[in-house]
Amino acid sequence: MTPAWLTILVALLGLSGVLVTQLVANRREDLRWRREREREQQIWSREDAVRSYERRTAAYLEFIDVYQQQWTAASAADGATHDHLVPVATRLTEVELFGTREAAELAETALHTFHTALFRNGAMPDDVLDAFTKQVRKDLSVPD
Repeated sequence: MTPAWLTILVALLGLSGVLVTQLVANRREDLRWRREREREQQIWSREDAVRSYERRTAAYLEFIDVYQQQWTAASAADGATHDHLVPVATRLTEVELFGTREAAELAETALHTFHTALFRNGAMPDDVLDAFTKQVRKDLSVPD
């Protein structure tokens, strides 16, 4: 006959082996889950960066396009109105939201120049968007 204490010892050793094995498996699963989560975070970060870049690009290009269209329309119109400034101001808001602070400041300066030329002297400098365009190229990493 086998002593009772030996049976209990074998049972406890078997149970502790199962518990240790389960703990190791849980740690392995937690590590796998963390790695998977980190990969997903990296993918989401890249997607966010791409969306941000695309939105910034669109805001910059739309500002330049609308600026030039509205100046052409204002120059051709009989009288200057604030209706020519509204679309440009709307695009400025997008530049402020999605662009860099430097680009937003330069776009605001360009809008102020537009306003001044429209209601004061009617002459628009040829290089009014040059500084903004240089900043856009820098922000979007476009080589010269």
